[in-house]
Amino acid sequence: MKGRGSQVVEWSKCSDISLMMKQKQISVLTLQETHLSEDYANTIRSLYGKQLSIHFSASEENTTGKAGVAIVLNKDLVWMDEVSTTELIPGHALLLQAPWHAGSTFRWLAVYAPNNEKESKEMWETVRAGLR
Repeated sequence: MKGRGSQVVEWSKCSDISLMMKQKQISVLTLQETHLSEDYANTIRSLYGKQLSIHFSASEENTTGKAGVAIVLNKDLVWMDEVSTTELIPGHALLLQAPWHAGSTFRWLAVYAPNNEKESKEMWETVRAGLR
């Protein structure tokens, strides 16, 4: 889903995501190019917080203008206790961890890789190190 939606229907994409996750029984959804600020994320949480848990990482350079990743959890399907996130690279890599079956840990990585080959290689090296 590209962008936030039109000015006329500002929350349309958030509504679409919430409805889709409920109807299709989606537990975890990863989004790229989110351009989320803390204020906007809090507004989304106030509207959809009963159904969804939103974890995001924004670009340090331009929060609402470039990059950004988010992991959205369906609270009806995911056990929310002890969910944690680690920002590996601001705006580009966010790791979510949660308890899973038989004492194991569920790990979900949201990634938005830079187009620049050198930057992309450096990013993946940082991600690998963060996953160890």
